[in-house]
Amino acid sequence: MNVLRTLLFTGLLAVLICSLALCPGWAPRAEAFLGLGEFGIKDEKELGDKFNVLVRSRLPLIEDPEVTTYVGDLIGKLKAAMPPQPFEITHGVINHSALNAFAAPAGYVFVYSGLLLNMENESEVAGVMAHELAHVSQRHIARRIEAMGATSLLSLLGILAGVFIGGRQGQGMVMGSAAAQQAALLSYSRDNEQEADQVGLGYLINAGYPPQGLHRAFEILQKNQWLGGSGSSMPTYLSSHPGLSERIGYVSQNIERLPANVRARKDDNTRFRRIQTLTRARYTDPKVAITYFQRQESTEPCLDALGRGIVLTRMNRFNDAEAAFHDGLRCSGDDPLFLREYARLKFQQGDFQAATSLLQRALAKNRDDLMAHFFLGRILGDTGHIDQAMDSFKRILRQLPEDPEVHEAYGRALGQAGRYFDAHMHLAWAAFYLQNESRTEFHAKKAEELAKAPEQKRELERFKQKQKERKELLRPSLF
Repeated sequence: MNVLRTLLFTGLLAVLICSLALCPGWAPRAEAFLGLGEFGIKDEKELGDKFNVLVRSRLPLIEDPEVTTYVGDLIGKLKAAMPPQPFEITHGVINHSALNAFAAPAGYVFVYSGLLLNMENESEVAGVMAHELAHVSQRHIARRIEAMGATSLLSLLGILAGVFIGGRQGQGMVMGSAAAQQAALLSYSRDNEQEADQVGLGYLINAGYPPQGLHRAFEILQKNQWLGGSGSSMPTYLSSHPGLSERIGYVSQNIERLPANVRARKDDNTRFRRIQTLTRARYTDPKVAITYFQRQESTEPCLDALGRGIVLTRMNRFNDAEAAFHDGLRCSGDDPLFLREYARLKFQQGDFQAATSLLQRALAKNRDDLMAHFFLGRILGDTGHIDQAMDSFKRILRQLPEDPEVHEAYGRALGQAGRYFDAHMHLAWAAFYLQNESRTEFHAKKAEELAKAPEQKRELERFKQKQKERKELLRPSLF
């Protein structure tokens, strides 16, 4: 359930998004926008929807529900502290080591796995996300587009797509267009950032977090020089702009004026540490990760044992992984996350009986663990319990409708049950989300040949519309 889509070209994000500390002096070129006039809610929704499709088509997203649910819950706490918004707040987690997060038009918010791994407390991640949500609530992108006088949405997305997949040549285009506008729009962007800092701090406080989270997040970003940190491919000259030191200063002053009981709040990092462990173990380089989890003076021995077990499983060192999981379970008791990850090892070894027992124990403690349901569904399908397997996959898809591995497994189960139209449709969706054009076309054609009932034809038409939308966004003429 965590298949990566394509390689990330991070330069895209500098074109549209004014991230937390990246671009205090940048905005898109005015000549790129021609005649949209007032950029209203409907326009922003259309731009945001298309941009979301573009991001999810080209960036490697983490689909693990343990990680995405955590980020969604964190954003949900902040959203409850915000005034009502005209958009749903939709989030994604990008699998990349940059210390970054950004808010796209119409409430699409993305956080990098590097941000989760490099912050030290949950309130620091929450501070970054509160800042980005303030960009959403204050409609900064829409206001900038209005102020510059705008072109068509597809033209804007075409420019972004060209940078997105353009490699070094595209990166050079980003740097050139950014440099041309820095001086003229510096003050405007500083105003946006200051407003987002102030409004975001209010959201952070009202959500019950320690207000120092935003201040400490800025300090960590400054320490890592934001763009100079590991894994970033953004234009490094942008990191030389002033701004973070000034913002650290005024955020600190604002915090000092708060009541003592608010300033005395403490982080509860229990869940945050689990998510850091899971993200580091499953989504970073295994050689680097195993070194981290084998550190001599561990402050989190249970979680480090879990991390070792996951990484060693990825490295096919199954005996060592089993020993690590045993250490973790002795330390933590029947923790459902530990049980689930141990079950994945047993599943990978083909020991379905042991895996089933572990998954059932995990689900007895956490019925909402979608990953446990997924692997149990896989086992049920592989052992001939097709109806039960399909029930598991349907349940998961209601919450993870774009997960390609679930569509793939469900499609195979449907094929075993003789429901061939539905099987080909789900296999087509799996290939679509994996960006496998030939397999997408193959299964879509098979489904079209089998479509007889009106509801089948409607489902096929919905799929074709999604294909058309993506092709429009990514067609070469836009690059």
